[in-house]
Parts: sequence; C-alpha cells; structure tokens
Amino acid sequence: MKKKLFIYLLSAVMVISAGVLTVTLVTKHNNTNEPASDAAIHELYNAYVAYAEETGASVLSYEEWLASVKGDKGDKGDQGKQGIRGEKGEKGDKGVQGEKGDKGETGATGAIGNGVAQIYINENGEFIVVLTDGTIINVGTMPDTRQTHKVTFDFGNGDSIEEQQIKHGEKAKVVQRQIDGYEIEGWYLNGEKWSFNGYAVTEDITLTAEWKLINEGFEFTLEDDHYILSKYTGTDEIVVIPGNYNGLPVTSIDRNAFSQNKNIKDVTIPDRITSIGWYAFSGCENLMDVTIGDGITSIDEDVFRNCYNLTNINIHDGVTRIGGSAFENCYNLMDISIPDSVTSISDSSFKDCPCIKKVDGVGYVDNWVVNCDKSLTSVIIKEDTVGIAYNAFNNCSNLISIVIPDSIENICISAFSNCERLTDITFNGTKEQWQAIEKGRDWKYKVPAGFVCCNDGNFAI
Repeated sequence: MKKKLFIYLLSAVMVISAGVLTVTLVTKHNNTNEPASDAAIHELYNAYVAYAEETGASVLSYEEWLASVKGDKGDKGDQGKQGIRGEKGEKGDKGVQGEKGDKGETGATGAIGNGVAQIYINENGEFIVVLTDGTIINVGTMPDTRQTHKVTFDFGNGDSIEEQQIKHGEKAKVVQRQIDGYEIEGWYLNGEKWSFNGYAVTEDITLTAEWKLINEGFEFTLEDDHYILSKYTGTDEIVVIPGNYNGLPVTSIDRNAFSQNKNIKDVTIPDRITSIGWYAFSGCENLMDVTIGDGITSIDEDVFRNCYNLTNINIHDGVTRIGGSAFENCYNLMDISIPDSVTSISDSSFKDCPCIKKVDGVGYVDNWVVNCDKSLTSVIIKEDTVGIAYNAFNNCSNLISIVIPDSIENICISAFSNCERLTDITFNGTKEQWQAIEKGRDWKYKVPAGFVCCNDGNFAI
C-alpha cells in the first residue's frame, strides 16, 4: 500500500537548474502556488518530527531538514527596454523641455517551475515522485533507519529456536510446535499473554511458551516410573497420544483403551509407546488413518479388528510381529506394506481385507503368503515371497506338492500342519539356504514328506 509522506495540503515545485534537482516549498491557496509562510514551514517540520519519532527514524534538525527540502530562488526577469530619445533643437534660446519618453515594456516573467502532484513509497520500498505534468521520478529505495529488536522464543524445556529480528514498531511472527501430544497454548511476556496481531515490538523481549494437551479425555494409570494409557473418553476426530504425562513417559496403550469409539478418525501413536494391548482400537468404525511410532515392535491380536473404514496405516521397519485378527474386517484396507523386520504373521491377521491378493488360489499380503484354497493339490509360491504365515496351509488336506522359492526367510508356526497328503516339497535353493530359514514349531505337523528336495540334493526333515 502506498504510504503518504505529507499529512498537510502541500506540494513541492521541482526546478532543474545547472543539472541539479531542487525543491521549493509552496502552499495551495485559491488554486495558486504561493511561497509557504514561516509558520506553515514550522508546522510541516513539526509534523515530520512526529512521524519520524513514531516510526523510530532518525530526526533531522530544523536547519538540516529545511536544507533538504527547500528549493532555489527563481530566475530574475529581463530588464525593460529604454524609451525613445527626443530630437535635439537648434542652438539658440533655450528651448522648451521635450516631453518625457514613453515607459519601456515590462520584462517577461520567469518560467514557473514544474510542480509535484504526489510523493509516496511503493510496495518495493522505492521513493516515487509524481510531477504535475505526469512525469514519474523513481528516486530509489529509501534507507530504513529504524532500530532492530531481538525476539527470543523460550519453549520452557531447554529447547529454543533462532531469534526473530524485528524492526521497531513491527510485529513478531507467531511460532507453533507440537511435542508428544502437547501443543503451545500461547506465548507469554512477564505473565501476560502476547498478542501477535495486536502488539508491536519496541524493545528486545523473550516470550515463554505455555503448553496444553492437544486432546482431552485421556485416562492414565501410574506403574512404577511410567504411565499406561488406560482409557480414552474424548470426542475428538483427530487424536495425538501424548508421550509424556506429569513428567513421566507414557509407554503403552491398555486393552480396549479406544475400543468402540465412534468419533476418532485419525490417530498418531508417539515413539515412546512400545506396546498396544489387545482390542485397543477394535470397533473404531470411523478410524481411517493410523500413524504408528518407532517404539512399537508388535501389533497384537485384534488391535484394529472391525475398523471398517481403515484406509491408511504405516507399519514401520522394526515391527516383528502382526497378531491374529489384527486387521480383520478392515474392509477399506486396500493395500499395505510389510517391512522386512516382520518375522511372524497369522493367517487371520488380514482376514476379509481387500489387501489380500489371490494368485492361483494362494492369498498374499504384500510379499507374505497368508492362506490358500483348501481344494488345491499343488502350489507354486511366487518368487520374491519372504514369509509363510502361521496356519497359512493348515488343513489343506488335498495338497500333495508345493514349490517354495529361495526368497523365503520365515515359515511360521503350523504353516503346513495337518497337510496329511503333502509328500513332495521342492525348495529352489541350496540345502544351506533351506537350513537358514526361520521355522516355527510344528510347521510340518502331520506332514508325511520325509525330506525337502533342494537344488544340491535332498534335506531330511
């Protein structure tokens, strides 16, 4: 926005003389330009002083200011022409005195200088002068002589940010941050809440943060030197679970803590949480997004069961186990990535979820086999599969032969139990590779095959 530099009805006459730009103060009177009186000039100077003090600019003395704005005197008009001289009489008696010659013509008035119509500072901080004939003069950027002040933000926990450098009379910029389920309620100066919209900075200050829980409705149980989140009764749609409470860490979420909550749509679990109890979020039918912190190593049984609208969940590298029915009936969970750290999955972990992709009768979630059609007599597990889930082929009583790729790293508990006709197991790798595969107990319970056929020979099982 253009900023007016003069608050009285004044203009400046610009005269170019000998290549030097000068300014003469004038006042408006009956639509004519007349030299400003001493009183008017002093009144203008007083307005300039008030403006400079208000903005924190350096104040010039009256003489310095006057010298900076006062123009040079206009050129003097030409001298009038001399009158015509009378004829000389004959010598003799003294003649009658001749008539006085006519008065010479008045000299031409000096040219009036070009006036100033407007003076302002544009959005780029440039000083602009507009003359009465429409000429625009860009004087250039005007130096900002205002003092700079330092605003320091103290978070109250030993954590600080870089200070803001604010010009005198301007406003600081608000700073926000969230830590472990808390957010900044406000910034305070000497116990008074600071208004970033209303208060201007006129000196160096330090603002201190006051914190509050992002959500209400948490109930905690103290256990030794940490807290358990035992229940959530709030109605917020977006919930950030705190990592601290009363100065101690919150390390776990109890069974059924959020169960059947119909309001929650988005939940963030902080890194300090290391375990989530059974059924913790079961029946949260409107829950859509879950962010799991790096502290979780196991997603236990039924944790997200019947979360019908669950769409997005990150399972980070570090989770090793996904329990039975953990995501059962999550009808909108179209896709999910299983990290390399996972070594155990149940056949029911993703029961009735669309993230199970069937290939030739075998069900896969990402790169894990989780189930198979009971009618199959032979199976070739696809390449790049890394694990066979708990009970994945349990009770496949018609299965006779199976081919396992050398990418397999884990065969979980009871993976082939009760496959009473399975006599032909082929592994597309070496005996050493087969031996290195992690195998859960009873993985081959009631399997009649006595050996696995490897690329370099048979390996007895």
